[in-house]
Amino acid sequence: AKAALEEAKAALEEAARDKKVRELSTCVSEFVSTEARYLADLQSVAVAFLEPLRPLLPPQLHYAIFSNLPQLQGLHQGLGTDLERATSETASDSGQACVDAFSKLLPYFRMYATYCCNYPNVAEALCKVAAEHSGAATALVEAEEARGVKLQALLFRPVQRLCVYPLLLERMKKSSQPESQMRTTCESAFAALQAPRFGRWREGGRFPGALPRHFPEAPAGAQLGGQRAGTADGGAAAHDGGASPRRRGGA
Repeated sequence: AKAALEEAKAALEEAARDKKVRELSTCVSEFVSTEARYLADLQSVAVAFLEPLRPLLPPQLHYAIFSNLPQLQGLHQGLGTDLERATSETASDSGQACVDAFSKLLPYFRMYATYCCNYPNVAEALCKVAAEHSGAATALVEAEEARGVKLQALLFRPVQRLCVYPLLLERMKKSSQPESQMRTTCESAFAALQAPRFGRWREGGRFPGALPRHFPEAPAGAQLGGQRAGTADGGAAAHDGGASPRRRGGA
């Protein structure tokens, strides 16, 4: 009877582990697929709106609308590539690889402070386009009609996405094994995304060193996390001896 009880207990524990593995696999798939859709949204905004409007608007008004969206796009291109690699691992390893990929770039999510603080000014900037720049206003309306969505709504996507990451991390944490490295990593990343830390970033904290290679530069004079673009603390310098992305041909 004792042996049978032990066997039943072991079977239940194995079933619980298998359930967590399945749940974790679902979480990883959701993380990767939603990240891919988000990156596609950023790229669509760049192709349909940001670049066509650039020659039609003064640089400062253009930046007032799009802020540092190109840098967010660069950030998520790198994250998307790393997350795709994670899906090639086994279920448990892919979860750890997924969280590691996110945590590696988490310090650069400070860029969202700049973007989110600028977003409330977008409506006013778009009104100024309609009132003072007829060519840009016409191009904007045509692009919105072609896609059936307003630019202001599309520009809200980064604000929404930032709120999704804690939910994804919490689900992955619950799907991980107790006392596992993955659970610890999820908890650390989740804590880093909470309001107090982002509050300090909004107050003008410094970037954690040079920007990765795939991050484009912001316009001269633009504010990035409290630092002016084109300075070492503003993040315009990149790796490889401090050469900027633009000098390497990657604006």
